Amino acid sequence: MKRIFASIAILLTAFNSSAFALVGGPFDNGEQASSLEGGAFYQAILTFGNGSGFCYFSPNANIAGDGLNSFQVATRGTQLNRLVMYYKGLTYIGSAFGTVDHETRFVECSFNGNSTSNQSATNTATTANNGFQSSGASNPNAISTIILSNTVSFTVNGNFTAKIYQNAPTLRFRGKGELAFIAPSKADAQAGLAYSGFSGLINAIVTAVGNANVGANFNANVFTLAQLAIQNAIAAIPDLTSINSNFEAAETRAMTVYGSRKYL
Repeated sequence: MKRIFASIAILLTAFNSSAFALVGGPFDNGEQASSLEGGAFYQAILTFGNGSGFCYFSPNANIAGDGLNSFQVATRGTQLNRLVMYYKGLTYIGSAFGTVDHETRFVECSFNGNSTSNQSATNTATTANNGFQSSGASNPNAISTIILSNTVSFTVNGNFTAKIYQNAPTLRFRGKGELAFIAPSKADAQAGLAYSGFSGLINAIVTAVGNANVGANFNANVFTLAQLAIQNAIAAIPDLTSINSNFEAAETRAMTVYGSRKYL
């Protein structure tokens, strides 16, 4: 009987060992093989009060496009780095970018999205017989599809840090983060209008002084008064929003995150 129990224990140990052997080989430092990162992306579910969302990111994804077709290279907004979020009646769309440290078993991701109205994508290329898009020709039957349509323009920024709690058979992680929803600033709008207005005023003063006909006798008052007027105009321009004031005005939310590594 003891031999039977001993045999069962050995068999169970063998099965467990083979399962954990999937994590890596002798050249992978006990981690999953580096080849598993190729073609992989990390999918995260975001949950928070009054909303939820998801994001995909890949360490191999480009932060900005390089002029190639979107299905040839991972560019902004593709399935390898995208954000879709709902909060208090608005949907946000954007991009997510992150990194994974397998040695410390941490996942870190930052993302940005907005609810700007009337974002659209238009297919203007013709399609050849082989099914691939050809360049340089315009398609008269092109269709413009509305990707996002809202009447207001808000921005969301977020960041989370998660812990990898399972490596095999599927890499899984969970963690916490923070969201900051930012509405358009009235102070920034006023400062922008003031900057535009006072810039025109200063240019007008410079032009008037340049065209002034002071005669043979130099009249320093023309330049002194012009200098004073320019200084007063510059001093009257309101300050733009600082980082601290911008964060204080933002609506922040704590979020929880869980996700896994997937393959296309």
